[in-house]
Amino acid sequence: MSSEKYSHLLSPIKVGDVVLRNRLICSPATPHFVQGPEPYPSQAMIDHFAARARAGAAVVTFNCALPKSRNLETAHAGKFEYNEPRTLNYFSHLTEAVHFEGGAISFIMDPTDMPGWDASTGIAPTVPDGAGIDLPTGKEMPVEMVLEHIEEMAQQAYLVKQCGFDMVTIHSSYRFFLLSRFLSPLTNIRTDEFGGSLENRLKPLKMTCERIKELCGPGFPIEITISGEEPEGGFTMEDVIEWSKMLEDCADILQIRAGKIDPNHPTSFCKEVAPNLHMAETIKKGNPNMLIAAIAGLYDFDLCESVIAEGKADFIASARAWISNGNYGNLIYEDRPEDLVPCLRCNKCHIPSAGCTYNSVCSVNPEWGSITPRLATAVKEPEGVKKIAVIGGGPAGMEAAQIAAKRGHQVTLFEKTDHLGGLLQHADYAEFKWTVRDFNHYMIRKTQEEKNIEIKLNTEATPEMLEGQGYDHVIVAIGAKEEAPPIEGLEDVDYVFASDIFVNNRIDELADDVVIIGGGEIGTETGIWIAESGRKAFVIEMLEKLCAEACPVHYRSMVEDYWTAEPNFSSAVKATCTKVTKDGVYYVDEDGNENFVKAGSIVLATGAKPQSEEAMAYYGKGTYTSVIGDCVKAASVQQAMRTGYAAGRKL
Repeated sequence: MSSEKYSHLLSPIKVGDVVLRNRLICSPATPHFVQGPEPYPSQAMIDHFAARARAGAAVVTFNCALPKSRNLETAHAGKFEYNEPRTLNYFSHLTEAVHFEGGAISFIMDPTDMPGWDASTGIAPTVPDGAGIDLPTGKEMPVEMVLEHIEEMAQQAYLVKQCGFDMVTIHSSYRFFLLSRFLSPLTNIRTDEFGGSLENRLKPLKMTCERIKELCGPGFPIEITISGEEPEGGFTMEDVIEWSKMLEDCADILQIRAGKIDPNHPTSFCKEVAPNLHMAETIKKGNPNMLIAAIAGLYDFDLCESVIAEGKADFIASARAWISNGNYGNLIYEDRPEDLVPCLRCNKCHIPSAGCTYNSVCSVNPEWGSITPRLATAVKEPEGVKKIAVIGGGPAGMEAAQIAAKRGHQVTLFEKTDHLGGLLQHADYAEFKWTVRDFNHYMIRKTQEEKNIEIKLNTEATPEMLEGQGYDHVIVAIGAKEEAPPIEGLEDVDYVFASDIFVNNRIDELADDVVIIGGGEIGTETGIWIAESGRKAFVIEMLEKLCAEACPVHYRSMVEDYWTAEPNFSSAVKATCTKVTKDGVYYVDEDGNENFVKAGSIVLATGAKPQSEEAMAYYGKGTYTSVIGDCVKAASVQQAMRTGYAAGRKL
């Protein structure tokens, strides 16, 4: 039975000839590496999309196909040539799997790379910041080529309809996709029938929709993703309203996205929970006849319900909601907001980090991504009830304890401090860490609520304490310790570690001028927090940029925008700290020049050493022992959660 509390969100709607069971659209969200080298959708990929429908999505959006002749090597998330017969066969398998689960499936059309050609000549391509994509500048497509492209798109839609796709989505956002480059005056300076006026710039997109309707029938739904407005010089929301009126007879849904790619994937550094919502609301109000989908940051059940109930939009489109919670839609149906796992908005579901580009992960959902196909065979039913000791109450320890307890085991969780959460405790103090704060509070609450877990705070469980206690399994999650680097003079001055400042909220003990040595994510975030307190924060980093290890796609650029806007924050990169004194810090810049910066306080963020040797002392204190989290390798929340999950599920 559907939840009455979310009756608007879960209400059905007919779009063209298709009845959708609710207002939830799962936007493109394919694990990059769920697909192997097969030239057709693998069973793992089919299972992935079917799972989104099984989780309650009304529409599942499939974004893994390109026409022949396009560049498949650099395509997003494993593309297939849609007009290959063997591919079409597996497309049919895919659509049947989604239909079996009660969902509809949309085929997204985004042929971005027309080699050498563009809407206009010499306009720089628009790509995600930090994505590492280097697209050449093209020249203006002649009219006959534009018409060929329109026909190709329409034939593509007709072909996939035969495979069971219920609708198509035309990606026309960000001035990245070809049709979106016709829309924008920033990228379209043509003087022919496809340039100049609003109506002319819309023509390629409108003609594509009209031709699809001719081939597929007037009841075949078309969704268009479009930026709600653009940066200065681009089109406005008023322009989009006018376009929506021109598209009423040939398009069904407008999904309103940001003006740039990265901000459509908002992080915790975005002060607005749903930054695009105002655009969707404005455009819906300007043209009530067009169905509008809102996207970006829409996650909370009550917020999503209010969007539909108050007429701000007709659909909620989201991607990360279905990643962080594999059962997202079903949680709404079952009225279980307390079980909604908060998304960190870290965007590691695109790429985990700058140095790890070949894996698909979620920081808070260990079951998502490349591990998913293995779960059916890797996890066995538990054999009897085991007595488990978990040492450490950080994210890895809490996850291991929860999973083991849910499998029926009796767990004792030892934490040496007076609180659970470990290093995640720092998120209670910096406002820009609100997503981590919400996740930490969620994990603490779930650990405390689990009846099979006994929590012992202020208890340092030494190996000697566990001796002879009859534990079947000891899980060690004691973390890592920060270490001071070998810098001249450091032993003669007072300094503090970044984790100590952040986790224990010691910011008021700092002087007005603070130097942070180490500009990775921890050092940079510490510097931002200090700067926001009104102090001067200067970060010294050896690498060529701050936060070098951060997710380069849809994340780091927005963090940089945030610290750039903070007047009290400054930094030096490609810089080596050589000496510290009671007055400040000396460093050598990339040109070999020595510099001095005044420092009333020094904060160290130069890395942590796993407590692996300390962890080894617990071996033999139970029948089996597992070492997880940061005491294996100082790492991220994602890696801590996955090791904790694995330890608990194998018991």
